[in-house]
Amino acid sequence: MLRHIHCFWLPVLLAAWSAAASSAVGATLEVGHATGRPSEVVEIAVRLRGVRGDEAAALEADLLLDPRIAAIGIDANRRPDCRVNAALGKPASGFGFDPVVCKPGATQCERIHAVIIAIDNSFPLPDDSLLFHCRIRIRSDAPSGSYPIQARNALIANVDGEDNVAGVSAGSITVLAAPPTTANGNSSGSCAITKRAAAPDLFNLVLAALGLVIRGARQKALATAQQHSAEERER
Repeated sequence: MLRHIHCFWLPVLLAAWSAAASSAVGATLEVGHATGRPSEVVEIAVRLRGVRGDEAAALEADLLLDPRIAAIGIDANRRPDCRVNAALGKPASGFGFDPVVCKPGATQCERIHAVIIAIDNSFPLPDDSLLFHCRIRIRSDAPSGSYPIQARNALIANVDGEDNVAGVSAGSITVLAAPPTTANGNSSGSCAITKRAAAPDLFNLVLAALGLVIRGARQKALATAQQHSAEERER
C-alpha cells in the first residue's frame, strides 16, 4: 500500500498493498500555517484537497521543518506530538520520526512520517478532509520571519489498494519578534508584579497627629514654667 510503514504497524499491512506508486492524481496534501513567538508552541493542520471519488482510502507523507527554527513536539511515547482526526475512521494511523532511530530533538530529526490508514476498512477519504494536527515548538532563539513547512513523498492509495502520487502544498510558520524585556527582566507587554508602598494606616496617622499636639503642648507648658521661675527669682 504505501511507500513504507513503520514497524509498529501490523505486518499484514505490508502484504495488503503494492509497494510502487503509479500515476499522479488530483488530490493535494495541504499543510497549514501558524504564527507564534520564540519558545511558544503552535499547531498546524494538514488537509487533503481535490479528492475525486474513491481515489484516497489511505495516505502517507513526510513533513519537513527547519530545525534551526522549530521542531515537532514529542509526546509521552517519544513520538511526534500529532493526532489524527478521529472522524476519518482510520484508527491504525500513526506518526514517527524519520529516520526511525533518530534521537528526538536532534537536528537529524527534522522530518516526520505520517500514515493515515485503517486495517478494518477502505472507506474513501472525502474531499477537503482534515487529516491531522501537529504541535510545533518554536526555538527560543528563532529570528523573526516566515519559514516553510515542507510536505514530501505524498502517496495516496485508492479503495483497490493502488498507490498514486499526490500533490503537495507547503505550509509555513511565521515567527514574531520576541517582546522586549525591561530592566527587571520582565517583558514590556507582561503584567509585572511590583511592590506597592503600603498605604498609611488611619489609626497611626491619628496617633501621630495627637503626638505632635501633645509634644507641642508640653513644650509650651515647659517654656511657660521656665518663664515663671525666672520671674520669681528676679523678685
